Amino acid sequence: MNPILKRIFGLVLVIISIVSLIISASGVIALWGARPAITTALQETFHLVFETLATSQKALTVADQALQDATNSVTLLSGSTASLANSIGSTQAALNSVTQLVKKDLPDTLDTAQTALASAASTAKVVDSFLSGISRIQFLNINYNPEVPLDQSITHIGSSLTNLPPTLEKIGADLDSVSGNLPDVVKAVQGLGTTISAITTTLAKAQTVIQEYAAQLDRATMAVQRISDGVPTYVTLFGAALTFIMLWIVAVQLIVLALGLRWLKRPA
Repeated sequence: MNPILKRIFGLVLVIISIVSLIISASGVIALWGARPAITTALQETFHLVFETLATSQKALTVADQALQDATNSVTLLSGSTASLANSIGSTQAALNSVTQLVKKDLPDTLDTAQTALASAASTAKVVDSFLSGISRIQFLNINYNPEVPLDQSITHIGSSLTNLPPTLEKIGADLDSVSGNLPDVVKAVQGLGTTISAITTTLAKAQTVIQEYAAQLDRATMAVQRISDGVPTYVTLFGAALTFIMLWIVAVQLIVLALGLRWLKRPA
């Protein structure tokens, strides 16, 4: 190689090596000088992440408690709905008995009573005639002169019962209508109970998901806490690794510098 050209290459190598050594040394110094600031910044960042996770954990706890309260309320409502359906079913049975009494038993009883009253009126008429007859015998001293004869009073009572069967029939029809609607009411209440049970199931699933997510968040929080506590060590190890790499680069640069000086001094 031409001695002048070799000198030029040697000078270039020396300049490059010196510049590289300055940069490497400055990098190492800057790295270790910035280590406290880097450590503090990382710790503050992880602390912020930790606080965010902790806040999220509290929010999940509140949500879980709210879901639990809602589940308890809905479960209580479901039980009340079932009791209501059973009560309405029992009411229908009682209402059917009352309807039977109003529509059939009472009219039959009234018919029997009217027949008995008619018979009693006939008997009373005979008795009334007898008493009226003997009251005319002076020496018996019997005073029988009622304002309304007994048979007429009994007949009037029987006549007053005549309008009751149609009235009872109308009441029975109304009770039948109410009783006929009760199965639909029971079915609607039971449907409401089914819907409420489905809501309870959905709330339970949502609560399970929240609890699982809260457990994962708890593990993540602990991991972030461990990393935050170990940041000074991690930064030191990272700085040591970079310093080691830079020292290797410095060693190579020293070799290149030696070679450049050699070419610069003895080009031949």
